[in-house]
This record gives sequence, structure tokens and C-alpha cells, in this order.
Amino acid sequence: MAKYFELEKAHHKFADAESPAEMAKRVRLALDDIRQVSGTTLVVSHNGVYRILRCILDGLPPERFAHVIGLKNGEVFEVDLQS
Repeated sequence: MAKYFELEKAHHKFADAESPAEMAKRVRLALDDIRQVSGTTLVVSHNGVYRILRCILDGLPPERFAHVIGLKNGEVFEVDLQS
């Protein structure tokens, strides 16, 4: 797994994998849908989606997602997406 993260941080393109920019676009579309729902919404995802989400919310370029520290298994992250 450490080797994977080294390659990821070096912007290695994995065969048939979406780029960070493509993933950010997909997550932004999901955020647009979530923002249309009133009340509280629970989103469950893998760490890659969380790291792209952090880039979006923190104004970082998608290519930096490999450098965002991920969540531990089962960890909860709360954010107000309506603001």
C-alpha cells in the first residue's frame, strides 16, 4: 500500500483510473445534488473521495489530493455544505 501512495503522490496515471480532476468533477456533481436536499445528509465513501472533497472545500487543486491526510477506517467527518 505504501508503494501505491508513493506512485499516487508522483501523479502516476493508473490504467483505466480516473484522474484527480475527473474525480473532483464527479464529487462536485454529487455535492450539487446533496445541496438540493434539505436537512442532514449522510455520505459514506472511500478515503479517496474524502481527500478530493477536502481539496474542493479547502480550495486546493485536485492534483494535491494525494497529499491530503485521509481518515482512519470508520472515522466521521462533518461539514456544513449549505454555506
